Amino acid sequence: MKAVTRDPVKRREYNKTYYARNKARFDAQNKVYRESHRAEALAHLAEWREAHPDYMKNYRKEHPEIIRAQQERYLAKHRSELNLRRKETAEKLRVEFLIAYGEPKSGHICGVCPCCGEDLLRFGTLHHINGDGREHRKEKCHHAMLREAIEHPDKSRFAALCFNCNLAAERNGGQCPGHGLSGR
Repeated sequence: MKAVTRDPVKRREYNKTYYARNKARFDAQNKVYRESHRAEALAHLAEWREAHPDYMKNYRKEHPEIIRAQQERYLAKHRSELNLRRKETAEKLRVEFLIAYGEPKSGHICGVCPCCGEDLLRFGTLHHINGDGREHRKEKCHHAMLREAIEHPDKSRFAALCFNCNLAAERNGGQCPGHGLSGR
């Protein structure tokens, strides 16, 4: 490559314009290189992180606006994948909860509602027996409530009811009017 000039300022400007004109080519070359040398790059990164354990911690404290912008770009780029993963997680937790708390009945995976006998697989919900669901939702998200109920079974606080019985019990002071199950 023939040098354009010896003047460093003009040289920098030339390099910037050259890179801008050929950015797509450089990006493609870099992508191929990264893919073919992935193991080496990961090993190098692991060594660097081991040698500088506090770097990221300090960087995050000193530059929260940059970190937040990066997170927002990532979320915007991967929104559909993340939403799908959240839905799958929510459904797994819901089924686990319903299996643990549903009233067992042969032929039903998750059991049935103890109030009306409805199959819980399609309509099962988490019911707060003491009526403290609103306060609990302020403290924790739905996933966290289900995890808590699964990991620390407390059948005096939670129950698995079908949606209709859960809503009816909430609107009737804790007792399902159609079937008489006392929720409080």
